[in-house]
Amino acid sequence: MEPIRIGKFTLESLTTGMYADPRIIFREYIQNSTDAIDKAIKEGIIKREEGRIDITIDKKNKRITIKDTGIGISNSKVWHLLGDIGNSEKRFEESRGFRGIGRLGGLSYAAELQFITSAKGENARTTIYWDCKKLRELLQPGKYSDYDLTKVMDEISCSTTDNEDKEKHYFEVILDGIDEKYLELLDKHDIEDYLSQVAPVPFNAQKFPYYADAKEGMLSFLKEINKPPEQYNIYLNGNPNPIYKPYKTWFHADSKRDDIKGIEFVKTYNNNELLFWGWYAKTNWLGTVDDKNIKGIRVRKNNIQIGDENTLNDFFRETRFNGWFIGEIYVYDKDIIPNARRDDFEKNEAYKIFRTELEKVTLGELSKIPKIYSKERTERKTIEEAEKIFKETEQSLEKGLTSEIQREELFKRIDSIKPKIKPKETKKDTVPEQPSIEKKREKIYSKLVALENKIIDADIYRINDIPSSYPREVRKVVSIIFEVIDASLGKEDAEKLIDKIIVALQRKSKDNKKDE
Repeated sequence: MEPIRIGKFTLESLTTGMYADPRIIFREYIQNSTDAIDKAIKEGIIKREEGRIDITIDKKNKRITIKDTGIGISNSKVWHLLGDIGNSEKRFEESRGFRGIGRLGGLSYAAELQFITSAKGENARTTIYWDCKKLRELLQPGKYSDYDLTKVMDEISCSTTDNEDKEKHYFEVILDGIDEKYLELLDKHDIEDYLSQVAPVPFNAQKFPYYADAKEGMLSFLKEINKPPEQYNIYLNGNPNPIYKPYKTWFHADSKRDDIKGIEFVKTYNNNELLFWGWYAKTNWLGTVDDKNIKGIRVRKNNIQIGDENTLNDFFRETRFNGWFIGEIYVYDKDIIPNARRDDFEKNEAYKIFRTELEKVTLGELSKIPKIYSKERTERKTIEEAEKIFKETEQSLEKGLTSEIQREELFKRIDSIKPKIKPKETKKDTVPEQPSIEKKREKIYSKLVALENKIIDADIYRINDIPSSYPREVRKVVSIIFEVIDASLGKEDAEKLIDKIIVALQRKSKDNKKDE
């Protein structure tokens, strides 16, 4: 039998076809760097604080470099580990990158890809070159049809070995000649925003004090569940400060400013092993969070984001409600495996258990919160409207009614709001009201009922405002005039005109007394 040939276009599927977002290559190389740093720490080569990843984006020369202080790869293994496709010595239970394809992502976006590495104790460094420009030529439909994947790889790659300091250990990726179609990869600010969300970077304790709060902070919670934070210092373009997660104490929701007042934690175990833990911000839940960098409950494995702000949308009773929240879920079960694109998880039995347990949180407690706060805001607005109607009606009564028409209008105004604030029994499966809202509702409702009785007993036509010096017949005629004005004009204009007439009548009465 002839040996099975793997078609050359498989490589295209594993590079350009794998990722919808070119920025994902940063995540792929960073997760390999974090694995290398972990191994260097485990073998005592470096201390945790010495682990770092440096990224340089050179827009002018269209070059990207990503370098770590991890364990590196020995000269004898480098070609095998970096040249094989879909083959990795990493174990998925222990490593973030384990499929052996993520490192090839850069082939799609540059003219040349280089891997440069050295391991401690060896006086050599190895550089593997990938001719990406040549690759695109070999993958043109209708050309080089006799080439299979192995022949393509042989033709586009080569390696060199040079001297190096025995104490040095690192891995460096260089993408040279970023393609014109992917210049977004050279946007430093955009890449920093992306990495602040996706990469396993630390929180900024100054901007987000809930991380390090001594009593109720995230570090205290992690100590309680015996899980150290999985975070790494990533530096961009020589900035002395590492990239931090984007969380801070305030944000905007539906264009209104809101504040984070604290954070709540959740945790779930399965067979006495931590399945996941998470946190979400306590806010006023004014609506959908405007900032896409922090919007939604995110899900992470080994502190690398899986998917985006929308990945957990369908875990909520209404998908839009995820966008009302700020928070993260950290998955720990080793059998819950990110898929190749890392936009979700493999749908295995472990994932099904994870989903069932997480939905107890999202479909229960979290899905109720937006409804409660949305209803509360509606109730507050209704109460404010009722209080305004009460105040204006009371002021009208203090002046005295100008006509039966006005009396009827006042009744109508109260009737328009009373049914909306009438206290009602809470039915099952409805969102309960806050106790303070219920009390305010009851109070203003009682005041409106009492005000209705005052309207019934109120003097009409503002007779008391017409000077008693005028004969009864004149006072009666004036009251009829008031009634006509009230029926002909709007409430505000009618009151203004009647006020002017009363002032004129009072002035005339005083003048008459002086003449006498």
